[in-house]
Amino acid sequence: MIESKKKSIITDTAAYAAANYVAQGIGIVNSILLRRFMGPVSMGIWSLLQVILGYCGYASFGTTKAMARDYPFLRGKGQHAEAERLKDMILTFSILMSVLPAAGLLGYLAVRGDALDPLFRFGLVFIAVFLFVQRFYDLVMILLRSDKRFMALSQLIVINAVGILVVTALLVHRWNIYGLFFGTALVTFICLVFVYKVNPYRFKFYWNTQELVRELKLGVPLIATSFLVSFLKSMDKLIIAKRLGFYDLGLYSVAMMAQSYLLSFPMMFAHVWYPNLQEAYGEREDAKAVKNYLLTPVLILSVLVPFLAGVVIFALPVVVELFIPNFVPGLPAMKVYLISIFFILLAQFSSCFLVTLDKYLIQIPAVLASIVLNAVLNLTFVKMGWGLLGIAWGTTLSFVFYGAAMYVLSLKFVGHWRETMASLGQSMTLLVLLALATFLIDHWVRYPSLFVAALLKLSIFLILACPCFLYLEKETRLFVNLRDAFFKKSQPLSGWKVSETGVDHETQDPA
Repeated sequence: MIESKKKSIITDTAAYAAANYVAQGIGIVNSILLRRFMGPVSMGIWSLLQVILGYCGYASFGTTKAMARDYPFLRGKGQHAEAERLKDMILTFSILMSVLPAAGLLGYLAVRGDALDPLFRFGLVFIAVFLFVQRFYDLVMILLRSDKRFMALSQLIVINAVGILVVTALLVHRWNIYGLFFGTALVTFICLVFVYKVNPYRFKFYWNTQELVRELKLGVPLIATSFLVSFLKSMDKLIIAKRLGFYDLGLYSVAMMAQSYLLSFPMMFAHVWYPNLQEAYGEREDAKAVKNYLLTPVLILSVLVPFLAGVVIFALPVVVELFIPNFVPGLPAMKVYLISIFFILLAQFSSCFLVTLDKYLIQIPAVLASIVLNAVLNLTFVKMGWGLLGIAWGTTLSFVFYGAAMYVLSLKFVGHWRETMASLGQSMTLLVLLALATFLIDHWVRYPSLFVAALLKLSIFLILACPCFLYLEKETRLFVNLRDAFFKKSQPLSGWKVSETGVDHETQDPA
């Protein structure tokens, strides 16, 4: 990873993350208001509709995922005309294929609509129409990330957050979930207008069967894997809806809310990281030359993610108790579920790395095994009467297996098994130390005032987390690099090079 590339990734990630955390501040207020206005039942319906909308995206047969890899790859090779044709062809195919899930939803409503909850029935009608807009919006987001237009994306994040907050305050407050449906469509349209203003992409319908077949050869395996992963990630919600009901699913949305906050920064980094990885691999097509694109982020996340999880575990209960007390029963499940966030990210980064190396099929057995483990554990724990807490434990344990398996599979192509185990062990040690500190503090520190207790827990946690951050800085010089990116732009950044046991510091990085 050359110095200019590292500087670009760090600067883009920091700016992108800063905008995201501004949006998250707005999002916290919105999440509270949304749950306060809608209640557990409507929130449960909304959560299930989002799962269904996600499944509708598979009608593109993975071509948008293939484009996310091939578009920056072609641009990295200087083949810009081919990249433009690819963009237009994927748009044409994706919109046409969206007719299939729309017809399926409308057909289901025609047959079973009378037996459904009226709110849920209306939601399915909304999805059948909105999914066309969603497919186009997703494609535009992929293009912005592939073109590394992260300043525009940063502005877009804030606009979207402000828009949704206005929708919640003006529409959801008055019309409940119906206002949310209309407002979601309106905000999406406003975001698309903004994208057109700052980066006016030109689209045209284009069809080339030979090029489409080539993309499908990559896209179909990717979408099959993505479907399995989405199924894995949504199994807990589906089991809750089936076995426990919409009310419990609404309570579980507290865990989903916390997850969205925790995933935000790592996913911002992933959005910056992925096109840079594709371009770097397109330049050299050497797996070992890009292995640091995986090893270094995983080491950083093994400290940042459990640290942020601890902050959420201590702070969010105060917010829930004060503003949405009806959701308090969902807090124990939330605390357990947050353990899984690091492993979700570990699997995500590993999967993208395998896709880059054209080794994506090898991940399917790991996903299938995780699905089986998830189903067995969740159903067993529900039968034992553990309720939401059992679902959280079953889901977390299956994600631990999934993330670790994916990381081992990805590193087998770039290093010796001892290096793989050393890298995994290093990250797991940091993760376990911070997770253990979090749960011990949460269990032992007690005070009559909920607010004072949260401050005490956070203070103790910050002190105990310092050694992990010092170790991370020693191994990666992350914060020095961030400082240099913003305040010493004329100076080169320190190199990141992952060795068998960690990250060595070198001014010249051959990767």
